[in-house]
Amino acid sequence: MSLKSLINQIVREKNHWVFEMADTSRASQRERDLHKHLQKHGLTSPDRKSAGFSSERDVVIDHPRTKAEIGGKVRESIGGEVKDSVAGGKFGSVALRYDKDKGWYIPDSTKKSKPKLCEHIENSTVTGHDDVKRKLMDHLNWHYGASEVGKHLRSVRSDKMGMEIPNAYMQDHDVHFIHIGDRGTFRAGHSAKEDVHGTGLPPLEGHGQVVVTTERKRTEKQQADGTGMQASFRVSPKSVPQSDIDISTPEGAKKVHANLMRKKKK
Repeated sequence: MSLKSLINQIVREKNHWVFEMADTSRASQRERDLHKHLQKHGLTSPDRKSAGFSSERDVVIDHPRTKAEIGGKVRESIGGEVKDSVAGGKFGSVALRYDKDKGWYIPDSTKKSKPKLCEHIENSTVTGHDDVKRKLMDHLNWHYGASEVGKHLRSVRSDKMGMEIPNAYMQDHDVHFIHIGDRGTFRAGHSAKEDVHGTGLPPLEGHGQVVVTTERKRTEKQQADGTGMQASFRVSPKSVPQSDIDISTPEGAKKVHANLMRKKKK
């Protein structure tokens, strides 16, 4: 590699790092702002600290009544996910690896930490240019073949599907609702099929695709590490309706609080 190419690569990596840090900082600020707003309107305990980077749940609603057992746990709080917009957010992503014997695969460590998400991504399908529908990994092995240094792997999109993958991703993160800046607030994850907590939130609806993105050219280091490929679920923005409840507004927060205070009918 020439000195000029090396300098250009360093600049690109630095700019990418700065962008990622700025994006993470903005996301963290959004979560802190919503956390304070929920505290102000009685949805989050004044003693609870903002979730921060270490938590799998971006924000939390402290339920005043529920003792429902979901996933083997008695819930006294409801975890939430926060996205700035439908178009800008990843709704579940995993890294992919290549092995000369296995072909393309999701590592066992990822399956252990994100079991439901990985299962749904593996079961997603892609219809190839030969009109044959294959599961994602089978399609990658058929479409890409072996991973090689310097080989340009084009991105791949799965067949269109509903919101099963975003809900699986949120179940793995112990999440029951999602707030999207340009759409409002929805129940999701563990509460996708049933409003188990009585929030009154509508279910998250829409559709999208699993998108496999790649590096333009695989370097020797990427080849050695097995990195450079990622499968992410991308939502089709126009498919997601506007929620009638937005917990980032005083009216929306008060509405959810009133719903939670109602005793469930037996």
